[in-house]
Amino acid sequence: MSYPKLLTKVAKTRLARDWGFKQQLPWKLLVEITKVCNNKCLNCSIWSTPNKQFLTLQNYEQLFKDNSNLMWLSITGGEPFTRLDIDEIVKLAVKNCPDLKYLSIPTNGFWTEQIVKKTKELQKTGLELHITISLDGPKDVHNIIRGTKDGYDRAVKTFNALKEIGVDVRYQATVHKENFSIFKQYYNDYKKDIGVLTFTQTSETYYSNDNKVKPLEGEEVASLFDYLGENFELREKHDVFEKMHLKIASKYLRKKDMMIPCTAGFSSAYVSTEGEVYPCFSMPTWGNLKEKSFKEIWFGDMAVKERAKIKKKQCPKCWINCFSFQDMMTYPEKAAVKAFVGKN
Repeated sequence: MSYPKLLTKVAKTRLARDWGFKQQLPWKLLVEITKVCNNKCLNCSIWSTPNKQFLTLQNYEQLFKDNSNLMWLSITGGEPFTRLDIDEIVKLAVKNCPDLKYLSIPTNGFWTEQIVKKTKELQKTGLELHITISLDGPKDVHNIIRGTKDGYDRAVKTFNALKEIGVDVRYQATVHKENFSIFKQYYNDYKKDIGVLTFTQTSETYYSNDNKVKPLEGEEVASLFDYLGENFELREKHDVFEKMHLKIASKYLRKKDMMIPCTAGFSSAYVSTEGEVYPCFSMPTWGNLKEKSFKEIWFGDMAVKERAKIKKKQCPKCWINCFSFQDMMTYPEKAAVKAFVGKN
């Protein structure tokens, strides 16, 4: 990653958020390219949502043309690899965003052949590619959570296949009520391959599960994240942010408060399959790409008003790894203090 460019973008984010300097375009986008999913997870209802709208390649090209500041693109779904033109979407970002360096994609690993085929195309873009494969426990537990008969075997097969072609791939494990009792042992058995850990989240906007699932909280869950934070092993330089995420997560689970300054809507945005632009999963849409350009939405009156709310902590105060990483990258000293100094 180009650290001087990243530091410049981070500095501009802080100046805009803290001191009212000119707001720049986001340097990270989380883009949902499909709601289609070949798993039926207990804790997420994206797979069952009737709205399967897609943005076209033309929509994405305009989105990326409007955001030449982009440095980090995260492609999500649904299951991202069910969209057969995933590589074409990324190539449009590369074509129109000269600073783009980093591409991250979460997958359930279910469709091995398609994932490997498209990943080989993504490797040709020259981006720093990181793929995480969901694995939520040993075979019987994972398959129950994912609503599949052979999801575990397929995920492991895809993990090994991506390793063979030289991809930076790790497992992403999520703590659910269904795996909570065995999670510590599961982590110890698989931790050499686990790179991302998180806990059940709710969101009407993204997961469509706010009426279905209760978010995990309380001392027992916080204590588990104390353990994960202490035992997470640093293998790459960027792993320090995952370790901080885990240690801060334990404090968040106890207090349910904003842990460090939130930069959603300052450093990043979430774009849904319908074309809605959000600062995060927890706040209302700022506008739709089918009606306005990204720049019009990003610099519009609604965005200005909602940014003021975020700055004043007048928001749900979440700790979701889709957004916490850019917060920690923007305020590394505050994140380090929150993670490593003081008691819970």
